[in-house]
Amino acid sequence: MLQLIMLNSWRTSRTAHAHMDAGSFVYEWKGVRWSVDLGMHNYHTLEKSGVDLWNRNQKSGRWEVFRISPHAHGVLTFNGKDHQVNGIATMTKSSYSPERKEVEFDLSPTYQGQAKEVKRKAVLDANDLLTITDFIVAGDESSQLEWKISTLAEPKIIGSDVIMLTQSGKTMYLKLKGVKGAEAKIWPEHNYMDFELRDKGLSRVGFVLPLKAKQRVELEVRFQPTR
Repeated sequence: MLQLIMLNSWRTSRTAHAHMDAGSFVYEWKGVRWSVDLGMHNYHTLEKSGVDLWNRNQKSGRWEVFRISPHAHGVLTFNGKDHQVNGIATMTKSSYSPERKEVEFDLSPTYQGQAKEVKRKAVLDANDLLTITDFIVAGDESSQLEWKISTLAEPKIIGSDVIMLTQSGKTMYLKLKGVKGAEAKIWPEHNYMDFELRDKGLSRVGFVLPLKAKQRVELEVRFQPTR
């Protein structure tokens, strides 16, 4: 079974129950889920712990909860900043055939003030292998771009542009193409607040790329079962 889900494609983060997950995806291949979404956090626990859960303004404590923040999702971040809560991500293209399924989103409003333009394209080939391509025009100042996913697979950095994921006896490689100067990264475990849910075995993996002011990049990451 295969699943590819682009999340939060039309609403803003200020919509009821929304997360900062514009452009994130869940990917499953050959019965193994390589990129995961952690889902909701128990609201009662958050409210009891004093989280201002129903305040969806930009500076709300809601966005400090890991599962709700962009840092738990398979999204881009610039300098580790939160998404813009009023930003609307819209689908700009979609097509389907047995050989190729494609969808593209304009995420630019989500990154207002951080980047001038951000578009994300997801393509499944005839074997249902996934390629994520991000088209980016950086902001007026230099920044650090982070491309990451959350996964329950065991990660290992093979090189600056290759990460190996192992799970349920299967292997999947994340292969970065199209840019120079990027580094593969496995993020340390999130510094959870005492009351937050923790997902056993969760890793956050991806690539970090320094961007110059107004730099244009096309960053492609392929999921491939062989090197």
